[in-house]
Amino acid sequence: MTINDSEYVYLGFVAKAFGIKGGMSISFSSGICNLSVGDYLHFVFNDKTEKSLLVTSVMRPNRIFLESISDRNTAESFKNAKIYKSLKDLPQLSDAEYYLVQLKNFAVFNEEDILIGTVVGFSSNNAQDLLEIKHNLGHIFYVPLVKELVVEINFAKSFLRIKSLEGLDGKD
Repeated sequence: MTINDSEYVYLGFVAKAFGIKGGMSISFSSGICNLSVGDYLHFVFNDKTEKSLLVTSVMRPNRIFLESISDRNTAESFKNAKIYKSLKDLPQLSDAEYYLVQLKNFAVFNEEDILIGTVVGFSSNNAQDLLEIKHNLGHIFYVPLVKELVVEINFAKSFLRIKSLEGLDGKD
């Protein structure tokens, strides 16, 4: 298994072990994430090795137990491992909803239909999600993911259109 951004969502990382029975405290990238017993999580370690394990118990906030992890030493070996979940294992959304990761690698056009870049990632400023866009000239810029600025999202053609903003024409 190799983690692919188009098939997996990054959730966070293992912050530390707790207890003598192999519990793990998770630092979620979004602050908190609803995990359930029976969820499969995919771990990527610093040496790039990977492991998929089933969640057997969830304690709030952000504490889990996994199959075949029954002692603290084994749990500590997961410290700093990145945690991913398969997109297919996420809840189905309505037609009007989407996961941010589904916008990754979308082409970004302005209102004049000029290609200005590609969505390469995401961030947040605590008020709203931000699209991380790599401009055709190479620099990165951020656009709040709000309907006033992102005027169209086309999943069928993998692009989005943003309001024309001063400074994004490459002349500055």
